[in-house]
Amino acid sequence: NGGVGKIKKINQNEDGTIVSFDVKYVMNGSEKGVLPQHISVPGGIKKREVHVYQPFQPENFVANLEAARAEVLKRRKEKLALSQSVSQKKVKSDNEPKTKKIKMSVNDPNQEDIRSIEKIKIKTSPEEPPLVVIKGIDDVRRIVSSIHQLTEADEFDVTDVEAELKKVNVVLGNNELIDALEYLDSLNTIMWAPPMIYLI
Repeated sequence: NGGVGKIKKINQNEDGTIVSFDVKYVMNGSEKGVLPQHISVPGGIKKREVHVYQPFQPENFVANLEAARAEVLKRRKEKLALSQSVSQKKVKSDNEPKTKKIKMSVNDPNQEDIRSIEKIKIKTSPEEPPLVVIKGIDDVRRIVSSIHQLTEADEFDVTDVEAELKKVNVVLGNNELIDALEYLDSLNTIMWAPPMIYLI
């Protein structure tokens, strides 16, 4: 017969050697046992890629939740330790004299007596860090605190925050909300583990 067709079956030996093909022609008819030398692939046709699909592995949400809660506990302990350390330093600083006085003697050429003068060394405070401006940061902080007070929950979904923001007519883009949550995370106020928010 001959012509353009599709290979319907490949006939092989036990060792895998191709013996012949069964062909179904596009126009009409079919033929079995066509020898390999009579089969050719038209020019321009590319070999179809075969994709091996990996079996679906469901996400272990329980393990992820336990890992997030463990991280929250760790950060809470670190925050508590830091707070206690700062408090101890403040108490120590409060007990120290605020100023240091240095007595000096100076001879006044116009007078016979010696006057004592005091120089007070004033401790300068370190420069404050630059102010970071995050759109909606105060609203997000207030909403997070409000949800905690109403529900007494230490963890909740970000959709809860979005819903409460809409109630008070605060419009934030998705990226702006994420920026605010990430900033609160950097301050160790919350832990932002999408889509969950954990209070520290």
